[in-house]
Amino acid sequence: MAAERYRCAAIFAHPSAVKATGFAASLAFNTSLKVDEVHRLLATAPAASRLGERMQGVNQPRTGAGGGNDPTSGAAIAASWDKVLKA
Repeated sequence: MAAERYRCAAIFAHPSAVKATGFAASLAFNTSLKVDEVHRLLATAPAASRLGERMQGVNQPRTGAGGGNDPTSGAAIAASWDKVLKA
């Protein structure tokens, strides 16, 4: 038990474990690789990115009532008044 704790602590102490915590955890808890083997794998792991970073540059549709039309635009407000005044 103590040896396994030492192994896990040594894996998470590696500087690359900070940038790929999920990968480090998977290697620590789901494999029986030696610490030096895990360190070699962690050194090659890409840094995990945050969702916001991954979503930048992705065209995100405007959703809402009206199928994405902006109800606060001048044209939408004028059209709503025209509709009310014609009634």
